[in-house]
This record gives sequence, structure tokens and C-alpha cells, in this order.
Amino acid sequence: MKYIICLLLLLPIFFMPICHLHDWGDDFALYIQQAKSIGQNKSASQSLFIYNKQYPSYSTQSYPIGFPIILSFIDQLTDVGIKAYQYTIIALLFLSGLLFFRILIQKVGDTTLSLIMTMALIYHPFFFAFREQVLADIPLFIFQPAILPSL
Repeated sequence: MKYIICLLLLLPIFFMPICHLHDWGDDFALYIQQAKSIGQNKSASQSLFIYNKQYPSYSTQSYPIGFPIILSFIDQLTDVGIKAYQYTIIALLFLSGLLFFRILIQKVGDTTLSLIMTMALIYHPFFFAFREQVLADIPLFIFQPAILPSL
């Protein structure tokens, strides 16, 4: 029953509007380019990105393969583009919340406190803003609760 309550409290994250469409910064483009390369059976490091050796702190030549593989899978399923990627990020944030709640139940034992802590984390403006971005932060965040029990 406690997991159903958590699930119901996390469910609105899917229905809340994506306000800013996307922050058209720089990292997401390389992730998407790598995903498209993977979808075309090319090397993920093959991209149109021109690496600036004079300014190496700007960006790497290619990112680790994990997140582009997720995007590639979404790209193969749908051609909606940026919205599909954003809803993938939202789904991963949702799963992170469920996993975090499960671990808190085991560590803390109190259902109410675990629910409050989970909702405070997932609906925190910092994490909530990341649900609109095509960045690896939220996919990486899903692994954090998995590491927590070892602490």
C-alpha cells in the first residue's frame, strides 16, 4: 500500500507542463548527435562536432555511451524529437523517486517520513527544472539510490 501511495504522489510529474521547452545550451546537441550515430550503426564518437583543442574545458570530443544509447532507443521508437527525450527524462526521474522511496523505507522505516523526503527531493525546484533538459544528470541520478544502501 505504501508503494501505491508513493506512486500516486509521483504520478503528477508526468502531467505537469514542460514550461521552457528546452534550454538550448550546448551539451544536449552532442548527446543527440551521438544517439543518432548509434541509431545509424555508426560509431558514437563520429559526430559533426568540431573539437576545439585550444579550449578543451568547453566540451569533450564525445560523451560516455550510456545516455546516448537511451536516447537512441527513444529515437528509434518515435520521431517526436525533443519532447520524447524530455518525457524519457521525466520517466527516469519518476523511477528514481520510487527507488529512493524504497531505500528510505529500508533505512528509515517510517513511511510518512520516507514519503516526505522523497517528495521533497523529486519535486525540489532544482531537480524539477532538470526534467525539461536533455542532459545526463537525471539518468545518472537514478543510480544514486542504488549506491545509497552501501553507505
